[in-house]
Amino acid sequence: MKNPAIQKDRILDFLNDDVKKVVQKKYTVSDDEEVLKEFRTREYTIDGKRIKTINYDDNGSVKLEQISNFNPRGFKIGFSNYNKFGGLDSEGQYDIDLKGNIIRKYFNGQLEEEMVFDNENNLIEHHYCNSGDTAMFHYDSEKKFIIEQINYQRGQKFHILKYINDLKGNVIQIKTYRSSSEELLHTQIFNYNVVGDVIESYVILKNEEKVNWYKHEYIYDSKENWINKITRGITSDNIQKEVREIDYYLSEITSEPLIKKDQIKLLVSNFENVDDFLVKMKERGYDFNVYLSSDNPQSTSAFNEHEVIWLGHLVPLDDIKAVVKLSKTIYPHLKYVKVFYEDICHDEIYIGGSTSSALEIYYCSPLSDNEFEIIQNFKQIEDLHRYIDGFSNE
Repeated sequence: MKNPAIQKDRILDFLNDDVKKVVQKKYTVSDDEEVLKEFRTREYTIDGKRIKTINYDDNGSVKLEQISNFNPRGFKIGFSNYNKFGGLDSEGQYDIDLKGNIIRKYFNGQLEEEMVFDNENNLIEHHYCNSGDTAMFHYDSEKKFIIEQINYQRGQKFHILKYINDLKGNVIQIKTYRSSSEELLHTQIFNYNVVGDVIESYVILKNEEKVNWYKHEYIYDSKENWINKITRGITSDNIQKEVREIDYYLSEITSEPLIKKDQIKLLVSNFENVDDFLVKMKERGYDFNVYLSSDNPQSTSAFNEHEVIWLGHLVPLDDIKAVVKLSKTIYPHLKYVKVFYEDICHDEIYIGGSTSSALEIYYCSPLSDNEFEIIQNFKQIEDLHRYIDGFSNE
């Protein structure tokens, strides 16, 4: 399982890379007979937000279709459920804070959940209004993953869960304690393969007995997403089979970008030494234009206010590496890099983007000089995008 601190839909759905759509079917297997139990499709934006889920019955007819709703800034603000006839069945609405965190969830107008976040954008409280239950979360020293969860029922501590995580946010162990006596109730264990999928999971009870013991086998596509999964019960006779058909935004066969070098839009802020930048870039075949403010086109951009490199997701890998390396040499003050997946800037490189936008809208983290150097090591554009996406918390 993924650490509860991880919020991106595509990661929580155990998908890598630029997944566009998944058709997933789950079967129970008995005496070599497969019986369909679940059938659904899911669709995602290129940056991993789930936008549609359709659940089908066993003959392929739509049972329920869920459409996610977003505000103009791209933050999810709810969903609409439609029945098999296309009529509105139910709705969910989200209240969000200025950073896009969901702080309240409503279902058909009734408040069901409330969330509290700290100043570093981490979920620290989760209140379930119908039951009155609450979960409180504590994080590791780097504020990256949850390491402890305290569950309350009717205002009283009930259970304490302690998490051990690997570096990728996979939970490898959960110990559950009774809060009143600090008695260890059980321990959940998760073992993973090199791709990051669970290959074995079980629960150890107080008497050391293993229960809920399962092993998982996978077949993968070329982007390391599983397309066939078999789950076998060790402490039971359960066998399940899952099959996924996955479509990607970029071709499965080639990772070539969708635009050529001469189609890239090249912009740089009006720094005091911008003429030197333009000359050096043109020597390498990159003809940049200077971005001039409409309010004051003669004003010079302050270095400490323009520390960002904006990258469109269709820009070729080699061009990103070349431009980033030279830009960082000329402008060592650059700290942040952000990939845009929206249509309006998907073909653009902009050197000297707004620092306040990077911090207040996209919650970017700075790259060290060594982390900038790592950009030169990537062989696939998808891997580079994934690396850069790790420095923002949208």
